[in-house]
Amino acid sequence: MKKYAILVYGLVCYAIFFATFLYAIWFVFNMDATPSHITLPLSERLFIDAGLLTLFALQHSLKNWRAMMRAKFRGYRSRPL
Repeated sequence: MKKYAILVYGLVCYAIFFATFLYAIWFVFNMDATPSHITLPLSERLFIDAGLLTLFALQHSLKNWRAMMRAKFRGYRSRPL
């Protein structure tokens, strides 16, 4: 029973990821179909999106870097008596 629950959980997670991925593809292909009150050119919208994605990636990279430095620093500290 536990194996089937794990399988179902994995399939549900995969389906959610796949739906999110398809939504992202749809969003990118429909970027030119914007409401009339948004007048930014496509190049500027792409620049803003790339900037936001860069900030997201930088945040996660810094989190990983801090964890690596913390683990490295622990190796240089003297052990308690």
